[in-house]
Amino acid sequence: MKRKRTPVPPSTGSGSSSSSSSSNSTNNNNSGSIISTRSASASSSAANNHHNNDNSMHSAIPLQSAKDAPLESYLPVCPICRENFAKRTFLQPCFHSFCFYCIRQWINVRPNCPICITGIDSLVYDIDDASNTFQEYALGDKTRHDPPERQHIMQPSRQERLYRKRAQIYRGVLEPVRYPPPARSMQHLHVLTPGHMPKVSQFLCREVPAVMGPLNDGFIEQHIRHILLIPYEQLQRSSRRRQNNDGNDTMNADIITSIEHPEIARQLAEWMTTDADVAARFLRELMAFVKSGMDYWTFVKQVEYDFIDGSNNGDKDALLADEEDEDGKSN
Repeated sequence: MKRKRTPVPPSTGSGSSSSSSSSNSTNNNNSGSIISTRSASASSSAANNHHNNDNSMHSAIPLQSAKDAPLESYLPVCPICRENFAKRTFLQPCFHSFCFYCIRQWINVRPNCPICITGIDSLVYDIDDASNTFQEYALGDKTRHDPPERQHIMQPSRQERLYRKRAQIYRGVLEPVRYPPPARSMQHLHVLTPGHMPKVSQFLCREVPAVMGPLNDGFIEQHIRHILLIPYEQLQRSSRRRQNNDGNDTMNADIITSIEHPEIARQLAEWMTTDADVAARFLRELMAFVKSGMDYWTFVKQVEYDFIDGSNNGDKDALLADEEDEDGKSN
């Protein structure tokens, strides 16, 4: 449960969490810990000063401006995933903002702002204008971070339930029954090009963690993109060779001409998991997403899945409980 506290300056140090009283400082003195929920006005002054010095597209947004205009009117999409904010989170001290899930993953790769490269002291999120409170997580000197969504988690959020469901697809608990139909221009897509990579990145930043969990990092996602471009790059090289030989050079039978080639799944399995079946499921989901032409959240809501025979009953029960909870909230 959130509590409104006496405003104090936001923590900008690298080693400890700040609090509103000496009695609380003892409990919040560990680096990389969640700072107690505090008044949102505590950070408005620092944010406002930064906002006055930054007029670029990614200008920092003062927390106090949330009372005057929607934050989305300043920065409508997350700079990492390029989609509407999901649980908007601000960075201290630069106050650039991102999706909570995007920046939570980012800080485990590099503890610097993706936009201005300023070192990140803390994350400010769960901003509630009605109660004038927010939560803050200090990075400190830890190398691994997992800031909680909230201090007291009563029920998993809709995104958490969806993430758990996506993980079960790769564990072999669920299988697709029906994908959204491909867009007309994508029906015969078998080779991903550099032009597809922005959309592919939307998928990777959410699905790779579902496959790999805490083992995922930004380097692995970068290498996955390289693997996905192998057919395109090999076809390009083959085309250049034929042009240099006046079209007399025949295509090498060994080149990879499609994303469905077994070698692509094999290489993905080496980096993501030792299970080739998991890599094949990942490729199937990725290509269905790209071909659909939909944004990520629309796609995952429209795909229909069913339980695979022989899957773990405990996994089934957890997913069914999530679905019942979701249905109850919808009614």
